[in-house]
This record gives sequence, C-alpha cells and structure tokens, in this order.
Amino acid sequence: MMEFLEEMVHKFNQKVDESEKLLEKLRDISRTIQIELDETVFYHMRMVNGKIIEILPEAVKEPEVPDVRILSDSMTFEGIMNKTVKPLKAYAMNRIKVKGALRDRLLLKDLLAGTKKQKPEE
Repeated sequence: MMEFLEEMVHKFNQKVDESEKLLEKLRDISRTIQIELDETVFYHMRMVNGKIIEILPEAVKEPEVPDVRILSDSMTFEGIMNKTVKPLKAYAMNRIKVKGALRDRLLLKDLLAGTKKQKPEE
C-alpha cells in the first residue's frame, strides 16, 4: 500500500508542476490528510503550499488533528484508486467515508483528480 500511495503522491505533485491552473488553486493550501484502513492501518500525508511533501505509515500524533480523514476498508480504497470501484457507489454504500470541512473534502477531489490524466490547457 505504501508504494501505491507514494506513486499517487508522485503523480499528483507532477500534475501540480505541469498545471498552472492547479498550482494557482492549491498554492497557499497546507493540510494534513489521514487515511484509515480496516480501522487498524493508518497513513498520513502533509500538503504544504499545494504539494505533498511527505507520506508516513502512521496516524497523526496528538495533539495534531488531521484536516481530512478518509476511512475505508483496504479493498475498497485500493479499488477506488485502481478505478475498479466507483467512488460515488462506495460512498453511497458506506464503504468509504470522508471527514473534514467541505472545502477540505473538495480539496481531496482535486488531489484524486490530479492523479488522472488531464486534458491539455488552452
């Protein structure tokens, strides 16, 4: 899973570097995103100025609190990332939960969209 997340982070940061529009949207944003799988496996990422600077295989340590929490089982999460499971269907079936402020949940959408191939800017 760690290799998979590192690849996702690499693709995201590469898209930020290549897209002036995405970079401008995320430029001043710094957040902590925690992924909780099967209630026992934790990872967290730190985004600073729109780029993910680190990913660690552990929960965020107190007193810090993650800005966004993604809760799921590992099969569903991997399926969403591999595009074999539709995110909206998993959400509707309560197989994935995203907790955080609305703005931060929308940021997560940008994070995931940043790993997909985007159309060239005009």
